[in-house]
Amino acid sequence: VLNNYSTRTYFPVRASLYRYSILSSQELVRKYQYGKLNLEKIFSIKIEKSGECHGAFSWFNAHFGDNIISNSPYVNSHWHNAFHPLNYPISVSKGDVLQLRLDNVGRLWLIKNERNI
Repeated sequence: VLNNYSTRTYFPVRASLYRYSILSSQELVRKYQYGKLNLEKIFSIKIEKSGECHGAFSWFNAHFGDNIISNSPYVNSHWHNAFHPLNYPISVSKGDVLQLRLDNVGRLWLIKNERNI
């Protein structure tokens, strides 16, 4: 019964507990506004470091007036980060551009991997 309420599209993780390597720059994928539905988003990420890509981390920065609450992996917070796995890991090279799709419940898909040759 509890699995009916589990997160099925990403894993709540504490990034600081794992050895991982960030392969791209940080990108703002979506802005949320209370009470508005967030639709599927297609976005591009430029790879800055070669390696094997298993998915993407995401986190939030919530703005409350002058105060910001964040679960960024660079901030010590009690909030978990989110890891969105790809269906399978892919090898990427510096300069590649990945086109990804993020749906409104957090599923992540690789659409295209363009190699800059």
